[in-house]
Amino acid sequence: MANQQDQAVSTYNAYFTAIQQVTALVGALDELDNSYTQLDMGTTAAALPTCPLNADGSLGVADAAPVSGNVIDTRIVSALHIAISSYDLGVMVNLAQALSALWKGQVVSQQQYAPHVVAKTKEQ
Repeated sequence: MANQQDQAVSTYNAYFTAIQQVTALVGALDELDNSYTQLDMGTTAAALPTCPLNADGSLGVADAAPVSGNVIDTRIVSALHIAISSYDLGVMVNLAQALSALWKGQVVSQQQYAPHVVAKTKEQ
């Protein structure tokens, strides 16, 4: 019986650690969201140069003007780690905001595009 109790205690301690990590993550997300809002980064992202993706996933010819559904051209904005659209960046921010709200006990709407964006971040 002691072995099962030891295992349970060990598992609960692992939960405590995970909860502490999520709490720290939510704090970091809140700081990022504050910067995002104050600096109006959504507008900035929408103005970044874009390009379509070719069929093979490589970057196509640069757009004459930004297109929200096309990826940000990382040949020009080389500091951006992932070729992702400004729309998808907004989805990513909404996902982070929803996680923070959920953690604080607030009502969260369905994040229907979140799996798509999460998959993009895993690819890189």
